[in-house]
Amino acid sequence: MPPKLPTAVYSVDQVLAGAEELHQYSRRLEQLARGRKAEAMELSGEAVALLAILPEAQRNQSIAIEELREKLEQVAATSATVTLVMAAPPPVALKQELTDWLRVNVHSQVLVNFHVDPEIGGGIVIRGTSRIFDCSFRSALLANQAKFTQVLDRV
Repeated sequence: MPPKLPTAVYSVDQVLAGAEELHQYSRRLEQLARGRKAEAMELSGEAVALLAILPEAQRNQSIAIEELREKLEQVAATSATVTLVMAAPPPVALKQELTDWLRVNVHSQVLVNFHVDPEIGGGIVIRGTSRIFDCSFRSALLANQAKFTQVLDRV
């Protein structure tokens, strides 16, 4: 069964980077277990969130961490991906809120890519595997050109 991804980890790149970071961490744990010196390693916030998937007793076991890494790589390779296009870079809190919503309402393992395109003017464009939902300001203006010019005439 695939692990439940934390909200802080929402894209394929983050899953793969976190998996690689956990791999490096497990190698350091193995070195320490063999009595070798190993440099201290500080994990990123995403890697810490991924490590928290494991029960606390297994978070320092290299075998458990490697199993988690393999599952995460499988999730990155097989999960559905949604691309959200916005007019400006969204803050982290908004990215996490949108990711939460998608994981509750679309699929629990969905991964989200965020792109910025100022030409949409505002709103959002949602690109799934087989559908595109264009809720941008630009498309609304283009769809209602006559109404837009009528409003401008009254100004």
